[in-house]
Amino acid sequence: MYYILSNFPSENGPGSTSRTFAQNPAATHLNLCALLSQMSMHEKALYHAQRAIKFLEFDTETVKGESLTSVAFFNLGAEYEHLKLFTEALQSYETAYATCIDELGTSHALSGKIAGSVQQLRKKLGMANRAGGGKKGMNAAAA
Repeated sequence: MYYILSNFPSENGPGSTSRTFAQNPAATHLNLCALLSQMSMHEKALYHAQRAIKFLEFDTETVKGESLTSVAFFNLGAEYEHLKLFTEALQSYETAYATCIDELGTSHALSGKIAGSVQQLRKKLGMANRAGGGKKGMNAAAA
């Protein structure tokens, strides 16, 4: 893991002058986020989720159906939740859900998983089934 992190060009991005680029830097950052999260290194995992989102903001070639943006926001929410930043976690999960619905639809398994995470966090925060609190039918999808 040390080798990967020390040799990964994490600061490459839009406008970077470096000549070394990962083929899919957003996916690479998401993979690093997942690895670091499994190692309970949640602040570092959060950083890589944020970097993935930055890359995806400038990505014009993402294939519809991959939904890396949804996964990136979901991972961001999970890391915020691990760090007990629940408001930020809920915002990230809701963004992940809205993006997932737009890209994959309500019947996709990922949409259901994200909706479940939103509902669980809302329940934890005492906000379950709050009127007007859902995005694009989230309450119905999670039921």
